Parts: sequence; structure tokens; C-alpha cells
Amino acid sequence: GMREHYRFFFEQIADGVWRAEVDPPLPVDAGEEEQVRRCATGARLVECNEAMLRMYACDAPAQLVGTRLCDSFDLADPRSLGFFRAFVRGGYRASDLESYELDRQGQPRCFLNNLVGVVENGRLTCIWGTQRDITERKAGEEAVRAARNQLAALVQASPLPIVGIRATGEVVSWNPAAETVFGWTAEQTIGRRLLNIPSDKQEEFDGLRARVASGNPFTGFETRRLRRDGTLLDVSISTAPLQDAEGKTNGLVAIYTDITGRRRAEEELRQSQEELRQAQKMEAVGRLAGGIAHDFNNLLTAILSYSEMLLGELPAGAPMREDLEQIRQAGTRAAELTNQLLAFSRRQLLQLRSVSLNEVVTAVDRILRRLIGEDIELRTELAGDLRLTRADPGQMEQVLLNLAVNSRDAMPAGGRLTISTANAEVGEVPSARWGRLEPGAYVTLTVRDTGSGMSHEVQERIFEPFFTTKEQGKGTGLGLATVYGIVRQVGGHVFVTSAEGAGSVFTIYLPAGQDGGEPLARAVPTPPVRGASETILLVEDEQLVRNLTREILVRNGYEVLQAADGLEALRAAAAYDGAIHLMLTDVVMPRMSGRELVERILPLRPDMRVLYVSGYSDEAIARQGQLTQGVELLPKPFTPGVLTAKIREILDRDP
Repeated sequence: GMREHYRFFFEQIADGVWRAEVDPPLPVDAGEEEQVRRCATGARLVECNEAMLRMYACDAPAQLVGTRLCDSFDLADPRSLGFFRAFVRGGYRASDLESYELDRQGQPRCFLNNLVGVVENGRLTCIWGTQRDITERKAGEEAVRAARNQLAALVQASPLPIVGIRATGEVVSWNPAAETVFGWTAEQTIGRRLLNIPSDKQEEFDGLRARVASGNPFTGFETRRLRRDGTLLDVSISTAPLQDAEGKTNGLVAIYTDITGRRRAEEELRQSQEELRQAQKMEAVGRLAGGIAHDFNNLLTAILSYSEMLLGELPAGAPMREDLEQIRQAGTRAAELTNQLLAFSRRQLLQLRSVSLNEVVTAVDRILRRLIGEDIELRTELAGDLRLTRADPGQMEQVLLNLAVNSRDAMPAGGRLTISTANAEVGEVPSARWGRLEPGAYVTLTVRDTGSGMSHEVQERIFEPFFTTKEQGKGTGLGLATVYGIVRQVGGHVFVTSAEGAGSVFTIYLPAGQDGGEPLARAVPTPPVRGASETILLVEDEQLVRNLTREILVRNGYEVLQAADGLEALRAAAAYDGAIHLMLTDVVMPRMSGRELVERILPLRPDMRVLYVSGYSDEAIARQGQLTQGVELLPKPFTPGVLTAKIREILDRDP
């Protein structure tokens, strides 16, 4: 009966059960190494149950019974002999001993063993064992451990700060990137509340923590975080909840991305787009202003010249003289305005020479003091070793006066106006308000006031023509537009810094340098000069100006051939038999520019002299507003006196 119970138990138990005989029996006082070797190679299985067969993937007991214990082990694996050594050292007992073996299909298995040896007469004769298959459990544990190691390695190696935080707010993990980016070490942070929260963001942070705790993690939240050195970073934060074994949220993990650079790049992009928009706007307005000024100059030439001619006819006491004088003065005032528009659109003819800005400031000092009044203190700070610059001195004086008048108007209750000059080196500068400066040597003129200042919106528009903040009748809105045009035309820039209530600073940068030709002479009003009946070819597309000019020339004794454009002029020159002493041509005309006409007509009439007339400094005859050598030019609007004097001067020159 006992035997049956034993068999029943032996077969039904879920664990593998086996018995092995040691043959020949092993003396217990043999050396350890020999004992280990003989247990492995000299013990053979004599009995095993069903469960054991399944564990080794066997169909019949014969596949196991009669094999040596070591047959399922890889003896090259140090763990194999270790298994038998543990049994020997334990006095032939071992419990929960892991073995790493191969089943009969060659698949690795892991078993948990209990072994006991039977000793008779000082010799080990038999070993009993039970074993449980823990291969799956081991693989699971291994996978978990590998995943954990991988995750830990990932967090350690991550270039992004990764921080684990308890629900209560203490830091539980702080990776190397967090140390690098924020400046605190793991020892300084773990176990404490987060140190990188700026005080004004504490409330926001508590809200975020609560959000994750309630199961709503977030990604890409942009805010600011503190560094140990006190600087702030723009960061984007993404989170995930941390859970305990029961799956309850007990904290969160946060990953930070430093977006300070991106923010800066976005800001720079926005600013350069802003600059481009501004430059395009100024360019468009400039073209418009230039076009208007050009047409106006034609009209004003007529108004000024006819009024001057009539004034020349009328006797001294004639009652109409007063009225004509008014017409002429209005025309002169209009001519000044068009001149300012031309300055803005950078189409003025410049009388460039080497100038010291110190001399410009000194020259207008007296006018300035009169202009700004008693209650404004004027200071000048002039650099001793100031470099020269290429400019038109008259225009630079105009620039300075315009800026000073603006400053005066911004200080109705008095204040201080400081004008300073300096040398400046420009390296690869970051972008600035009104375009970029080429690297190089510059001189600067700065006008600083303690006045009411300007809002950002006003600063955006101050250089636009006709934009003014002054009340009706107080300003044309052309002062700063003129400044802008004059400075840009000589390759400089104007920068402004201002804030409401904090005064304004205008700084003008002009390229340093002193190369180049001498100034053109300034036109002085002169009475008309009579001609000596030479023949003049007059080319002008604007009928009003053409009629007027012919009238002036005929009155002063010249023979006049006239043409409305270049092709007509070529035909007229070919058809006329006599000498043509001078051609008077407009520069900007349809179908053919004045310059092209001159190039085509001079081969036919090599002795003919040429005088250009122009409403503005067009590229066709001037480079960057400076006349090319040997070109004679009369700017519009002109008056009969100036025109006839210029013609006489050219005709009387030696060939």
C-alpha cells in the first residue's frame, strides 16, 4: 500500500522528481574537485516522473533514464560545475538552487532544484532531486531588467534634461543633462523640491503638477526655467505620469527642451522681416516721391521762369509786380518741398567733398542757438581726432538743423540738447533698426534730447514722408524723410532709440573716407545773359517746359531747333545744314534717354556741346548721384538767369 501511495505522489506532483545512483559510490572524504566531477559524470538517472519528461521535452522515460546528470548541462559554462559544487559544499543538500540546462531539443531551460544525497558507510550512493521549470519567469525578469537598464541608460545619455518628481514635489531623479543645463548636481536636487522654478512661475508649476497627477499629462508646454547662475531659459516641457506597482499615479517625469535659441532665431527672423518690409515700403514711397518731384519740377520751372520773365518786363512801380512776387515766392517754397522729396528718394544731385562733421556742427552752431531758444541747453561734444567723410556740407547742415528742430519741439518745457561726433568701427554687427551697416570705419553724428520721446509705433514711421506727429500747420512731415534720404544717399544709416517720456537719440553713421573729385560750383542767381545768335537744339518731352525754354532762348538771341524726344532730335540734327553749337537735352525721356541720345548724336556732330537738364539725379548720367566727369548738368527747377548763364559759360569755353 505504501508503495502505491508513493507512486501516485511521484506521478501526480507538478514538480519533476528524480533519483540518480552514484556508481561507483563516492567517498565523502575525497577532494572537492573530484567530488564535483564524479557527481556530474558518475551519477546516472534511474527514475523520473512524467513532469520531468515534459520539462526536458522527452516522449519516453528511456530518453532520460540511464543518462548522466551532466548530459543536460553545457560543461563549458562555468555555471554548470558551479551547480554541482554548491551541492557538494552544502553537505549533499541544496535548496532552491538554479540550474541552467538544455532540454532534449537543445533549448535552454532554467530549473529551480532541491537536492539531497544519501550517504552509506561514508560513501555517497544516491541523489534525490525535485525541480521546477522557471525558464519563463527568468526570461520575464531578464526582460524587465534589460528594459530597466536600457531605460536608465537612455535617461543617463539623453541630451535633454529628464527629471522625476514625486506627487508631493520632491525630486527623485535628475539626469546628467539636467545637471549640465540647469547647473545643480543630482546630490543637490534629489530629495528636495525643484530648484529651477522661477518665483513667478511657482503657481503655474503647481497647476501643471496637479494636472499630471489627475491623469492629464501634457507635451510641448512653453515656459521659463531658472539656472543655478540665475539666468532664465525658455523651455518646452513634456510630461508623463509615474505610477506605483498598483498603477496609481504617484509622481511625474518631465523632459525639458531648451528653446532659447529657437526663440532668439524666431525673434531675429521677425525683426529681419520687419526690416525688409520697412525697406520695401521706404523704397516704394521713395519711387513715388521721386516721380512726383520730377513732374513738379517741370511745372515749377515754368511757374518760376514765367514769373521771373514777367518781372523783368514790368517797370519798377507797376501795380502787378507785388502779385507776381507772391507767385514767385510760392513757387520757390514749392521748389524747396520738391527738393526735400528728392532728398528722401535719394535722387538729389550731391556736391560731394571731404568734410569734417565737426566743421558742420560748428558752422550751424549760431543758427542752432537761435533756433532752439533760451530754455534749452545746447551741448556739443566733438571728437578731437575725427575722421573725414564724403558728403555734401550744405546737406549735412540741413540734416543737423532738421534733427535739432525736432528735438526742440519735443521739449516744449525746456531741456538739454546734446550734439556729439565720434569715430566708430563697425564689425559684423547684428541687425539694427534701419537696415545693416557694411563692416568698416565710420564717423557718427549723434543728436540726443531729454524730450517727450516716441512710442514704438511712431518710431516705425518717423522717416516716412508726410508722416508727422505735430498739429496741423506745424510740420510738413518731410524733415526726417529728408534726413533719411540724404544719409542713405551717401552710404550711411540713421538709427533711433527712444521711449515715451525718455527722450530720443538719433545717431547717423557715415562711411569714413576722403577720396574723390572736387565739388561742383553752387548756382548763384544771375540775370539772363544774351546770346550771340548761336544755334541750339532743344530736346524736351514736356511741352510746357519746351515752350518755356524756347521762349527764354529766343528772347536771348539764340536760334532754336526743337524736338520732343531723342528720335526727333536725331532727325532734326540730320536735316539741318548749319552748325549746331549746343544741344540742351532732358535726361529722362520716353523712347531714348538723354544719355543714349548724346552717344548717338555726337559722332554726327562732334563739335556740338551738350548741357543736360534734369529733375533729379538719374542713373543715366550720374553714378550714385555723383556726376560723371565732364558732364554739364542743370537741375530743375531753373530760372532764365541760371539757364542762360550756364549756356554762355559752356559756349564760351575753349574747344
